[in-house]
Amino acid sequence: MPDGTDYVAATAACVAAALVAWQSWETRKSAKASQNAAEAAAAGLETANNALDIARREEGHSRTLVSEAQRARIDATLPAVSVFPQREIIWPPLTSRNPHAEFVDWDYCEDDAAWSIPADARTALGIRGRIWFHNGSQKIVQFSIAYTPSPGGPRVYDKVVTLAPGEEVEQPFLAWGWIEQWIAADTEDAPALEAPLPSVVYYDQLDSGGSINWEFAHSHAPIYESNEAERGRYRLVTAQSSPGRVRPSKPFLFVKREHRSYWLSRKNLIELPAPGDAE
Repeated sequence: MPDGTDYVAATAACVAAALVAWQSWETRKSAKASQNAAEAAAAGLETANNALDIARREEGHSRTLVSEAQRARIDATLPAVSVFPQREIIWPPLTSRNPHAEFVDWDYCEDDAAWSIPADARTALGIRGRIWFHNGSQKIVQFSIAYTPSPGGPRVYDKVVTLAPGEEVEQPFLAWGWIEQWIAADTEDAPALEAPLPSVVYYDQLDSGGSINWEFAHSHAPIYESNEAERGRYRLVTAQSSPGRVRPSKPFLFVKREHRSYWLSRKNLIELPAPGDAE
């Protein structure tokens, strides 16, 4: 028969087992509680982030509405003006061996004129055109134009053109580049001409006001390789092409970009974002 010692040992073993089981249960309970707490914290953080994103979107939307209202106010103060180039260029083009000379000597290109590369790469070729200004408002307006005079000379910057109500005026100009620049003019990475097309800006005198900028472009070069058998030899687009060679039309001018700027305060250099820009 077991004596008292055996009962004591058995009882102690049962108690120890129960204690281990209880501790294991408490550990799992604590771990579960920690996991629940972590999940709740993560859910709370996500909720807070979502709320912050919503607040930011609402704030951005509010800024957009304010900017739109300010731009509409400024647009209402700008006069009804327009600037556009005469579509057809003045033919024929001009050419010069020394366009930077003090007394520039430009000649009309002959119908059969031809240029070879590389010999004529640095010969100047210019196209002439007209920029038209129209004032459709009931007040006097002023534009500023940067252009090269026709037929040649130093580039003029910030010439002021003043128009009375309903008036329309023209400004002749010359745009020229080296033959090598014209050859590359129709490529994706076309270099700028030596004397580019004009640029025009209108701006009011208000501290909180607007301005309009116009940029112009030509459709393509006035010269091309007219003969497949004469690689590197270029003629005017009016020259007859060889059989099977497509002859381009005369180049034309168009408005490349018309851009409005809006100033909340010119004095403090506070500019409003243009429509479509990030607020």
